Amino acid sequence: MYTVIMAGGQGTRFWPLSTENKPKQLLSLVGNTSLLQQTVARITPLMPPEDIYVVTGESLVSATKHHLPDLPIKNIIVEPMGRNTLPCIGLAALYLKKQRGEDVVMAVLPADSVIQDQKRFRKLLQYAENIAANDDVLITFGVPPTRIETGYGYIHFGTAVHAAEAFQAFQVRQFVEKPDRETAGKYLESQEYLWNSGMFVWRVEVILNAIKIYQASIYQQLMEIDAAIGTTSEAEVISHAYSQMENISVDYGVMEKTKEVLVIPADIGWNDVGGWGAMHELFERDASGNTVRGKHLGIDTQDCVIFNQAALNSDSVGDKLIATIGVSDLVIVESERAVLVCPIDRVQEVKDLVEKLENS
Repeated sequence: MYTVIMAGGQGTRFWPLSTENKPKQLLSLVGNTSLLQQTVARITPLMPPEDIYVVTGESLVSATKHHLPDLPIKNIIVEPMGRNTLPCIGLAALYLKKQRGEDVVMAVLPADSVIQDQKRFRKLLQYAENIAANDDVLITFGVPPTRIETGYGYIHFGTAVHAAEAFQAFQVRQFVEKPDRETAGKYLESQEYLWNSGMFVWRVEVILNAIKIYQASIYQQLMEIDAAIGTTSEAEVISHAYSQMENISVDYGVMEKTKEVLVIPADIGWNDVGGWGAMHELFERDASGNTVRGKHLGIDTQDCVIFNQAALNSDSVGDKLIATIGVSDLVIVESERAVLVCPIDRVQEVKDLVEKLENS
């Protein structure tokens, strides 16, 4: 099995710490290493760096090399522009086909998730690899929901079709978009729905054939790239093909359309670190319910996320004191260039704020 890590995202929901040149996956939000480094570290017990590929943007190649010095240079696949997960996965599949063969198993992982039970996660990958090696199926991992959550997509699963040891794979009845709170509550109660983790396992030839069937235009552009890989016109052809490709996710473009898809429940302590609100889930709260990294002094302050950029560094030089009085349910983030203050239930709008900044 080979692993492809998607690391081209900008992580705008973690502004002001996340920037165009240092997006979320390159930040040490949890622990002393970056989320990208943690993603690689959790799979290296299964495979050497030579079997791990990273897809990223042109502007992030240098930083990616810096964070992953043991990764071969040829294993960094460069996208000329962001076109969502389907083109990203298609491009990576082409390189694997050229270098490793189309019958190899390919795991696809985002670069910015946190997984607490890493040993179980590796066993799940091996279980999925065994299925994918023998069946023409697309496999995704679904996380059993632990709360009412409206920020994730869901997978409605049906009959179990494969089992080994403590693991099972189920037919997928339906992929469901982010629900409202009432619907999410029903999903949680039914125990028939899983959070969509955005992690996949399949053979290279199976995903390429699925793209051919369900996204013929993108497949045609991928075949243009396929013919150019290894030639002097490789970069030029990729750039032109990408400029023509639709911006579309693999979920919407393929997974929701095919019946040849299985889901494996993955109870692994997963968190997609989707925004500042996730800090409450990833760190212990103090006696007042606050999640704090850095220097903070508060009076009558409850249930806030308070984050200082200097807390990401090994030393605390320049760590400003953040002082609060009489506030609750806020996100307060201090960086060298900006300060963010917003209600915690509106953290998803940070992405909109970044777009407004870019347009102003």
